[in-house]
Amino acid sequence: MSWRALGLNMEISHPLPRIGQNTGMTCWVVAGGLASGRMTSAIPGQAQFDPGDIPNGGGLGPSRANLDLYAQSLGMRLLGNVPANLDALAPHLNRGPVILVDDWVNGGKHAVVGSGLFSAGEPYRQMLRVNNSLPQGVGSIELTAYPLMDLQGVGYDPYAVIVR
Repeated sequence: MSWRALGLNMEISHPLPRIGQNTGMTCWVVAGGLASGRMTSAIPGQAQFDPGDIPNGGGLGPSRANLDLYAQSLGMRLLGNVPANLDALAPHLNRGPVILVDDWVNGGKHAVVGSGLFSAGEPYRQMLRVNNSLPQGVGSIELTAYPLMDLQGVGYDPYAVIVR
C-alpha cells in the first residue's frame, strides 16, 4: 500500500542528518549548515554575535536586520512575513530546507530547519518535518504541526523564516 492510498497528496522531502549543537549557542550554526549545505558561522562584517544574550550564551543577534545579514551570508533570504500555513510554506520548501527562528524556553532564541512537508490536503492532516539541534550533542528529527509547533515538548511559533 502506498502513502497516496492513505491520503497523502503532497510530499516535499529534503533528507538531512540529525546533528546536535555542541553548546547552548550554536543552533544557528547547525541550522545554517543544514539549510545551506555547508557548515558556516557569522561572516565578519555581516551577521553578528550577541554577547549580551546571556541565557543563550552569546548566540546570533536576533534582530531582523541581523537575521537578514545572516541569511545573505548563507546565500539565502529572510522572508518579510512568516508563511501563515504549510500551503504557504510549501513553495519555499520546494526550493530547499528552510530555517525557522523563535524564542526558546531558556530566554534566548532558537533556530531549527524545516526539511519536509507531508500533507493529506486538510490543515489538521499536515505535518512539518523539523531538524532540531536539541537535545545538545544529539539533535532530533521531529514531526509537528505548523505554525504552532511542538518541539521537544515546547511550544514553538517562528517569528522569522529564512529560505533559498
